[in-house]
Amino acid sequence: MTRLYSITEAAELLNVPRTWLRDKVTAREVPHTRLGRHVRFTDAHLADIVAAGERRTGPVGPPIPSQTGRLRRRAVS
Repeated sequence: MTRLYSITEAAELLNVPRTWLRDKVTAREVPHTRLGRHVRFTDAHLADIVAAGERRTGPVGPPIPSQTGRLRRRAVS
């Protein structure tokens, strides 16, 4: 049988606040399973959440001034 994690357990494994995960579930932004009124996560769900948050790095261009006067880097296209 597949291991199921509660929101508290899943948040602990993902190292995120429980409220953040609960908000994402409510907004239907993360994969999960509902068993009646209980929300559960599988290992596959947790892997999908991590993959969805992954950001690739790429080359950056020269700094450009922002509206606040601070310098920021422009991504190279």
